[in-house]
Amino acid sequence: MKEYDTYLLDFDGTLFDTKESLKPVFRKGFGAIGIEVTDRECEVFMHHTLLQAAEMKHVREEQFKPLVDAITIAMDSEEVLSLIKPFSDTVYLISELRKRNKKVAIVSGNLSNHIRLVLSLYHLDAQVDAVIGSDMFKHGKPHPEPLLLAMEMLGASEKRRPVYVGDSLQDEQAAEAAGIDSVLIARDDDSREAKKTTIAEFAELFRY
Repeated sequence: MKEYDTYLLDFDGTLFDTKESLKPVFRKGFGAIGIEVTDRECEVFMHHTLLQAAEMKHVREEQFKPLVDAITIAMDSEEVLSLIKPFSDTVYLISELRKRNKKVAIVSGNLSNHIRLVLSLYHLDAQVDAVIGSDMFKHGKPHPEPLLLAMEMLGASEKRRPVYVGDSLQDEQAAEAAGIDSVLIARDDDSREAKKTTIAEFAELFRY
């Protein structure tokens, strides 16, 4: 594995297990505008921005703000927060990156304030240099905009050798479009179809 100076990390499915927590969020959000969603649709939405998910369900323009409002409220509810858990090696990864003086940013299609809230619950917020959520960019992954924004915020460049660590082919595609390396952790079948580096656990990132 190559050594990098800047680590851009996906949130959902990579650092935190949000699969079950996001289902009630999407049900309540879309339900608020009279649209039913299935569990399978919720699992697809997890890898997209809310705007992309809304487009998949043909949400009308005037319905989008009520959808966002309902989603935002649901995401930070006690019920949903209680269902979000870090993967077994998440704390190890972030702590090890800080110990090695690496730049660290979370880059996700999730909302930035929600990500910060979850990080704070697990006392990880002070160990992350930046959080880039879907409320901060227009084009979601696989478009490179989220990663390019993170690199700009951190002052990353080819010289600083950034890498994006995610769990889906969409993450790999976004990194490729941004001109940087990617590493996917094998959380599900999607990541196992990756063209490039796939790991089984975060410790593999440090086997140079």
